[in-house]
Parts: sequence; C-alpha cells; structure tokens
Amino acid sequence: MRNARVLSQSFLENFRIGWLQPLLVRIKSDDTLMLAIRDGYINVYYRGGSMLKISETRPEHYQVAFNANYNKSSYVLPDLPGTLTGADDVANLIAAIPGLKEVMDRYFSAIDSDGRAKPEREFQQLVARENNRSPISNETEYFIVDIEFAQTDISARFDMLAVRWLRTERKKQGTLVPVLIEMKYGTNAFGGSSGIVQHLKDVKALFNDITRWNAVIDSLEGQINQLADLDLLNFNRSKSVTRL
Repeated sequence: MRNARVLSQSFLENFRIGWLQPLLVRIKSDDTLMLAIRDGYINVYYRGGSMLKISETRPEHYQVAFNANYNKSSYVLPDLPGTLTGADDVANLIAAIPGLKEVMDRYFSAIDSDGRAKPEREFQQLVARENNRSPISNETEYFIVDIEFAQTDISARFDMLAVRWLRTERKKQGTLVPVLIEMKYGTNAFGGSSGIVQHLKDVKALFNDITRWNAVIDSLEGQINQLADLDLLNFNRSKSVTRL
C-alpha cells in the first residue's frame, strides 16, 4: 500500500527551497503553530485546532482554507488568499495569520466559559512541540509524527502517532518503534465511549489487521522523513542513518 499521508516531492521541495519557504519559516518561528503532513496537503494547527488546510491541486498551485467552524461569532476574517500561486499570495497568507489566531482565541474562550473545552488537543500540540522542536528535543526518546490520527474503517481515532527512538540507538538503522499515544486531561476523561478501555480495543483492532497496520507504518515512515527534510525535528543525526 502506498504512503497515505505524505506530500508530493514538488510540494515538499517548494516548502524547503521554493516560494512557499517563507510560510515554513513563519511556522517554525512561532511556537504556537504546528505543521502536520497529510495526503497531499498540510494542516497548520493553533492551540490544538486545525487553523489552515493547504492542498496541492496541481504543481505550483495550492488551495487555502480556514476552518470556518472556529468562526461561530461571525467575526470578520482577515483577507485570506483562496489559492497560492506565488510569493505575493504567501506574503498575504502570512499577514493574515494573527487575525486568524484572534478568531480562534475567541472561539476557545467561548467554549471554555461553557465548560465544553477540550484541553487535550492543546496539550497534544504542546507535547509535539517539546518533543520535536524545543531546545531539549534531542534529549527525548519520542518524536510526535501526527496528531488526531484517524482510522475511519474501524471508527478509531488516536490522539498522537509517534516513534520511540532510544538515544542509545541513534547510530543504528531501523531502530524506530511506532507508538500510539492517547492523551487524557483529568480523571473524568478515563471512562465513557472515548475512555481508556475503548482505546485499547481500538488499538487491538488496528494491530490485528496486518494490512492496515503495515499501511500505518509505511505512512509513518514517509511522514517522519518529510518532517526531518523540512527541519521540523530537532535531533543530532548520524551519518550512518540514511533514512528514518
């Protein structure tokens, strides 16, 4: 099965060294933003919520969408380019980011006051930042590759998809171990339809389907290598490890 959650090579290279690079630099310079790699598109997360979706519709042509679910108060959105076809569009998108953050801040404040907030998502992003890109990331043995990872065929969703990479094995090829992480915030989150027991059943169902699990591993390998290519993982790389 093909890698299901990776960018095309042209999309990746445009981010690395092309006219999309200023957007990558903006994301990397902002600890409140996180880039997640999907199947031919990226999500930009803020406070654990997917703020932007940028999809490759054809080479050098990208569609931009803000998640309208976060604009419950009909706040006037900043001007947002619908498509990216060059450096000017990227500059306009970067200029809109503070305004989009404000819209999402208002949304999160409103649901906090109603007691319906989901702080796990915000902490997912914090965990990913500390493990992947902080000054101490090289000391970790876990790198977060994806958040809000869904397997629709078995109606399962996992908070984080990661790898365990022991510091003592950083010079060896093929030593990364796939990890599924479920994050809970407060003891009230342990039970119910999204409780620990149900998640263990979901994990078992995923592991027992060898074809699906191998596809997850293939996708995981593609994602972590593209994150490394974009310099979104902070670790001391050994020359003996040619591919993660």
